[in-house]
Amino acid sequence: MMFTFKTAEVLPLLKHSQEAKKHSKLYGMKGTDKPGLFIVHDAGVYVMSNGTPGLMKANKSGHVVAYAIGWGPDAHLGGDDWAELIDADMVATALRQADAKGRDTFNVEMTETEFKLTV
Repeated sequence: MMFTFKTAEVLPLLKHSQEAKKHSKLYGMKGTDKPGLFIVHDAGVYVMSNGTPGLMKANKSGHVVAYAIGWGPDAHLGGDDWAELIDADMVATALRQADAKGRDTFNVEMTETEFKLTV
């Protein structure tokens, strides 16, 4: 599967995670507490900061997220909900590469065993 994200929407999420003093781990899983973005599938497919406290919407109605293009809150991918952590350094590299190439998007390519970020 491949999901495309707008760099301008992801940049504030990355910045929040990088500047946070604490970081959330994936729910119920062992993992890291270092900076990064969760890529989540539930109501749509989106990324969100793992910084704690979370980056909340101005009206406090939930976390600020960046939806994959074409995978907004009403899109249904099918199957179980899932979440994975993407290391902040990987995201920062993808954003720099997109900027260097004059692009305003980057991709998260996922298989059953790995994921990579491409421009």
